[in-house]
Amino acid sequence: MQRKGAKLWALAIALSASPAPIPAFAKDAAPAAQLQQTQKEIAEAQTTQAKIQAQSDQVETELAVLQAQLVKIASTAQKSEADLSAAEERLKTLSAQLEVKDKEFKSHEAHLSAVVQAAISLSHTPPEAMVMMPGDVTKTMKAARALKMASDSVKAETNALGVQMIELRMMKDKVAREHDDLAARQADLDNQQKDLVAKLAERKTLQKKLGLQAKEAETRLAGLARKTQDLQQLIEKVEQDRKAEAEAAAEAENERRKAKAHSFAEAKGHIRTPVSGRLVQRFGASGGKNDTAKGITIETRAHAAVTAPFDGEVVFTGPFLKYGKMVIIHHSDGFHTLLAGLEKIDVEVGQFLLEGEPIGAMGDDADATELYVELRKDNQPIDPAPWMNALSKHR
Repeated sequence: MQRKGAKLWALAIALSASPAPIPAFAKDAAPAAQLQQTQKEIAEAQTTQAKIQAQSDQVETELAVLQAQLVKIASTAQKSEADLSAAEERLKTLSAQLEVKDKEFKSHEAHLSAVVQAAISLSHTPPEAMVMMPGDVTKTMKAARALKMASDSVKAETNALGVQMIELRMMKDKVAREHDDLAARQADLDNQQKDLVAKLAERKTLQKKLGLQAKEAETRLAGLARKTQDLQQLIEKVEQDRKAEAEAAAEAENERRKAKAHSFAEAKGHIRTPVSGRLVQRFGASGGKNDTAKGITIETRAHAAVTAPFDGEVVFTGPFLKYGKMVIIHHSDGFHTLLAGLEKIDVEVGQFLLEGEPIGAMGDDADATELYVELRKDNQPIDPAPWMNALSKHR
């Protein structure tokens, strides 16, 4: 009885140590549930991506509004730069005229002083004494007449000097007003430039926001792709479809914006001059960046705003050989604009610009206030001046 009990006890231990068989339905349930859960997560990610796309569309609308604001601010700043330069020239002219008037006044004042001294000397001798003076009576009479003439001359000179004093005071007042106006214009220009810098920072923030949103969606789907090897192909297919849709949408948007661009060839004589300034070197002149200038050079004010001369896509930014910092914009009809000599560049390759949209700014010293502009048609340089509205009228 004891031996039989021991055998039963041993059998019970052996059975408890052996693994229990797994039902077939349990084996199939785990991957099915995993697939169902992953598909649910993919659907949630796609919903989130749709929301992000809607937000991106809203940011794109805000960016378009900001672009229009940038064009307006840059145009106002360039006009202020031109007005300020004209005011400075007027102030120089008035200052020169004031200097001449001041010299004339001092000369007139010295002459009047000499006349007065002569009159005083003659006045010290009374007429009765002149009659009783020994000598020729004729000389005495001449002396009396000289005294009267000196007196009349003093009166005339005094009146003339009074008129000059009034003119000098009026001119000084005018110079002071011009100087105050110039200071006000300079302060206004400084505020416009600060506003432009703020708007450029806002534009970069919006563009960064778009990039972060796209990155978040991409990271989310990438995380789903790494979650399980069994679903790798499914998730890769979802990712490929998403990228294909995004690329197609981006291409369609780019084509839509390009379609809005005007014909460059038809705008001859109306192309926007990219910066406010003075033309210092013409096309074909000797010297400059080339032995024979293949473009034009415009002298600007310090920190002058540089804008896109026409609608187009940025195809190059950065330093290049002796040109310094340069931006190349591709326009319609096979035209390119090359802008070199900038101190600061605020655009990126691939960015589509509207006419008048700011692309950067000049420096503040003599070597950094000359913008070199080159226009090319089918990669051959042509004279930009006849194409630009501010330069074609003065050829």
